[in-house]
Formats: sequence, structure tokens, C-alpha cells
Amino acid sequence: MQQRPRGRGLVALTIATLAALAVLVSLGNWQWQRKAWKEELIATMDARASAEPLPSERWASLTCRSANEVGLAESCEFTTVRLVGRFDHAGERHLFTNAPQGSSHEGPGYWVFTPFDLAGTDARIYVNRGFVPEANKDPQTRLEGQLSGEVEIIGQIRSAEQRGTFTADSNPEANVWFLRDPRELLGASAAAPGELEHWRGPGPSGLEFYLDQISPTPPGGLPTPRPSRIVLPNRHLEYALTWWGLAVTLMGVYAAFVIGRLRSREPIGA
Repeated sequence: MQQRPRGRGLVALTIATLAALAVLVSLGNWQWQRKAWKEELIATMDARASAEPLPSERWASLTCRSANEVGLAESCEFTTVRLVGRFDHAGERHLFTNAPQGSSHEGPGYWVFTPFDLAGTDARIYVNRGFVPEANKDPQTRLEGQLSGEVEIIGQIRSAEQRGTFTADSNPEANVWFLRDPRELLGASAAAPGELEHWRGPGPSGLEFYLDQISPTPPGGLPTPRPSRIVLPNRHLEYALTWWGLAVTLMGVYAAFVIGRLRSREPIGA
């Protein structure tokens, strides 16, 4: 009986294997690049979290651009500052979230965003005072923590979030929000004559930035301020090795198949 040419059909298989190999190697290289980016991000965040807070007098002279525009390193993101002012609890907003990692709380709850009037200026900025469990959404359940009068807080500057494809629509009537964006939190009140002037400075604009409070914890413990350091997962090395490992496995399978095929004497019609 006639034998099939031993190399017959290997051309298409080789092309398909090389294409798949290129994809797998590219994905591994991409994860390696993401690893470097994540390490730089973590280092920058840690350095700013460890720095001494800027005094309140520096606020008015700060010039900040959003991290969404210029990236983390060139922005004021996570810069720690000390501010003195008064909370306007009547303007409190509740942003739905889950209990943060390392928190003593469990399950869903809210970040409490409250307008903060900076002492000695007409400027306002939203302060994320911290997390409350769902059962404590109503300020009446945590009156001890609703501080009145002038207070000093320490927080980190954050850029307003941008709405994504899957960001849920906020419900102002129920005071349930899903986007850390001061303009959205202001809602209809932003249309009041002169209202926006108080949010434009001096210092970082209260329309483009907000503050994550990291201390002090108010009486009663609620809202619970965010930790000064945010733990970011960095598994990009694992992902890169996985993609590269698949590439090596693919080459092994291809080589084994080709060697077996070339050694075979498969009759035509078999």
C-alpha cells in the first residue's frame, strides 16, 4: 500500500501553532510589563503614604492635575495632607461598597462622603470620612461620630472617578451613589447660583478631587477611616509565567506530534 507523504498536513498545523505561540508569548510579555507598572504604582503609593502630611497652610498653593490625565507619578494622587475645617453633615452622601479589606466589618455598606469647609477660605471639598455598615447608613444610628465645630483631619488627595461601562446609575432619592465623582454627588445642587464657586478652590478643585480621610477615627468608631495604605494585588509574575508555561507546553506537544507523524507509516485510507 502507498504511504502518505510524511510531511503532508504539517504546514497548516505549523502555521496554527506559530500563531498560537505568538499570542501566548505576547500575553506573557504584557503581564511582565504590567508587573513593572504595578510595582512602580505600589512604590509611589507607599512613599506618599509614609511621607509627613503637608500642613494645612500648603493646601491653597497646591497645583494638582488628575491622575486620569497625567498618571499617578505626575499627579497629587495619595498625597497626604492635614486640613482644618468643618463638616456639613446635611450634605452627606453614601457610596455603596463592600467592607474594605482588613476591616472589622463584613458585608455591604457605604463610604460616607461629606462636604468639608476649609478654615480661613470659602473652599469646599468632599471628604470620604470612611466606611459604615449597611445598618448604619442612617446618621441617626451614629450620632456620636457626627462631629460639629472645627476639626483637624488627615487625608489623601484622590482624583474623581470616571464612569465606566458597568458603573451602576446612582439613586439620589435614596442617597445611594456608585461613583466617587464630586460633580455627580453635587447633583442638582450644583445648579444653584454661585454654588460651584465654593468647590473650585483655592487649592485642588473640589469638583475634580476629593479627600480620603485616614485619621482620626471619630467617637464611636463610625465612619471608620480608610487605612493609609491600600493593598494592591500584584500577581502579574504568576500570570506571565502561566502564559509562558503554556507556550512551552504548546511547543512540546507540537514537537511530539511532528516527530510521531514523521516516523509513522500510515497507509492511505487508514
